[in-house]
Amino acid sequence: MHPSNADPQPVAAQGQPDRHLRMIGRRALVGLTIAVAGATTAITVSLAPAQARSETTIKFVSLTKAATMVPTGLIEADIDRNAAGKVIGSDSVNCRNSGPKTAPKCAVTVDLANGDLFLHTAPSPTGVTGSLLDGTGHYANATGTVIAQPVTSTKTNITITIDKP
Repeated sequence: MHPSNADPQPVAAQGQPDRHLRMIGRRALVGLTIAVAGATTAITVSLAPAQARSETTIKFVSLTKAATMVPTGLIEADIDRNAAGKVIGSDSVNCRNSGPKTAPKCAVTVDLANGDLFLHTAPSPTGVTGSLLDGTGHYANATGTVIAQPVTSTKTNITITIDKP
């Protein structure tokens, strides 16, 4: 190809970049700015503070009103009272034995004025321990722990620690 037929190449004045190079530089700068802005946004999102959580402890005495042994475990209905003796709710317990050498596992529903709590418990060396899996109403999406310490065959002290988002 003859040099006069070739695409004209930008020619820079002495000491100044040509227009073509300035455009490449601007595009690179815009791309870099977008990339940095994207990285800043990603960092901002990842460093944003987590939603505040609150912890509440509920203590009550569970009094057994009815209990029935079934071939696979136990079904129980209880009345729950606060320290002053006032009825604050009720709970139902459904325990299953999975074998002669394993401890029973229990599903417990606690019905309180502000909502229900759903627990999973099992015997421990100090009584019964377990997890709060979820709740309804005021306790929706709650998680936490439960400790139950028997006082008599029909009376149990319950402590539920609720960690709510």
